[in-house]
Amino acid sequence: SVAVAGSFNDWSTDMHLMRQVHEDGLWQITIPLEPGEHLFMYVVDGKHWVRPPLADDYVPDGFGNDNGVVVVEEGGASAS
Repeated sequence: SVAVAGSFNDWSTDMHLMRQVHEDGLWQITIPLEPGEHLFMYVVDGKHWVRPPLADDYVPDGFGNDNGVVVVEEGGASAS
C-alpha cells in the first residue's frame, strides 16, 4: 500500500491511500487542497516514509529526511 501523509491530514498514514494505476509501480491519488504550501511524504506499507521524488520543493523534516512541498496556487484546488 502507498499513502500520502502530510500537513493537510495531520500526517495520517491511512487517510489518503493511493491506488496503483499501472503494473510498473505508478500510484495515483487526487486530494483537494487549500491554496498555499503543504508538506508531505509517501508512506509505503504503513511504515516506510519515502521522500517524494517530484515535489515542488523540499524542507528538512527534523528526523534526517526531507518533506516534499507542494504549492497550490489560488484557483488550483487539488494536487495529484
